[in-house]
Amino acid sequence: MYSTSLAKRQFLQVCRKYSGIALERGCLNEQFHEAVAIYVHWPFCRQLCTYCNFNKYVRSVDEDYERQLVQCMLKDASHQIEASGATDIFSIYFGGGTPSLCSPSTIESIISGLGKLAHLSPDSEISLEANPSSSTDQKLRSFQQAGVNRISLGVQALNDSDLRLLNRDHSRDDSLRTIEWCQSIFPGSTSLDVMFARPGQTLSSWQRELQQVSTLCESHVSLYELTIEASTPLAKQVESGSLPVADVDTKAEMYQFAIECLQSRGLQRYQVSNFALAGCEAQHNSSYWYGRPYIGLGPGAHGRYKRHPSHISTCSLENTAQRSWHHCVQVPEPNAWMQKVLATGEGSAKCKVLSHLDLLQQVLISSLYTDAGLSHKTWERLAYPAGLHDVFNPVLAQQSSMLAGRVKLDESGLRLSSASIAIADSLLPHLMLGLEEHCEQLCPT
Repeated sequence: MYSTSLAKRQFLQVCRKYSGIALERGCLNEQFHEAVAIYVHWPFCRQLCTYCNFNKYVRSVDEDYERQLVQCMLKDASHQIEASGATDIFSIYFGGGTPSLCSPSTIESIISGLGKLAHLSPDSEISLEANPSSSTDQKLRSFQQAGVNRISLGVQALNDSDLRLLNRDHSRDDSLRTIEWCQSIFPGSTSLDVMFARPGQTLSSWQRELQQVSTLCESHVSLYELTIEASTPLAKQVESGSLPVADVDTKAEMYQFAIECLQSRGLQRYQVSNFALAGCEAQHNSSYWYGRPYIGLGPGAHGRYKRHPSHISTCSLENTAQRSWHHCVQVPEPNAWMQKVLATGEGSAKCKVLSHLDLLQQVLISSLYTDAGLSHKTWERLAYPAGLHDVFNPVLAQQSSMLAGRVKLDESGLRLSSASIAIADSLLPHLMLGLEEHCEQLCPT
């Protein structure tokens, strides 16, 4: 069964386990200058959802504070874009928090400012997460005029009692009204975010709700199993026994029904949590999935890109003449982040040098949660000196009882069968171990 929390834990475990294993310099290859995706984190919310453990703050933000944030974001963006060597921006994604709380003029200032730092094509995808409670018809139109061309609407549930349980600040009617506005203003570019396996939710109630979602949504649905995160108010309620949660089998049935229901409406799954009409797939997340560079701006944002040697000493002890892949994390608290940017020109709390194996493992994990999987072209772009067949054919032969029929390797690349994406958690460790063994043989440390 697909589990967001388990996938995340395994991903972090893999990164920790393999962080000390680096391929020799001879295995690395200086890469192209590539367009960079940019994630902008707006960390402010009106209230805290009971399930959320993101970097967020309940705080009133006035126009002057927004101007200061924009100034710092663009100052940090200048530093990071220069460090990455990027000349083009592939996409921009405003996430949070609740970015629809900020003024359209703030969004416009960030977009135009980024466009002065690197080339931003008129066709580039610019997405904004929005909540129904902070998205009026006029405000959505103003976001569009500011440059936003895609909306991700946080519906989460079409059930008022569940919305109250999750401490969402909108109602079912708010969602229905905002969906209509979004799809009128952003036709073919509106995504609905919906959660399943909510406490107390049954399979039959989920089926009725998702059928309504599928009739409302024109082009894209992002579907997430609710993760009970430690130390959240919802986790405390579940741990106390006051809230029932669905068992593994029920969650699996919910997910399978979602695939069938959405596909019957023409929304094909292209990643474990994402369904779209052909041509309406979101572009920004592909940078995360397929090992392309992305920059994180704003408090607590994450980024992964190759840093120019002249910028490496600012956040790591790496001493090399080559550009190295780094995972950078921004200072989380907004005021402290702004102080860091104003004092030093950039807002990172830490930057970790990624070994070549780190990057390969990350891309292997994330790409195999997509229906397309890991292509030969993507693998070659990661500059590993052996092809997919050389690395993974031995694994498929040795683990045939587990992997046969579930993992496919052909002229298209490496991918999981459609049915096996839901159980990727149990298959990925075999493939990751095979890659580790091949790396150690090819470039022993």
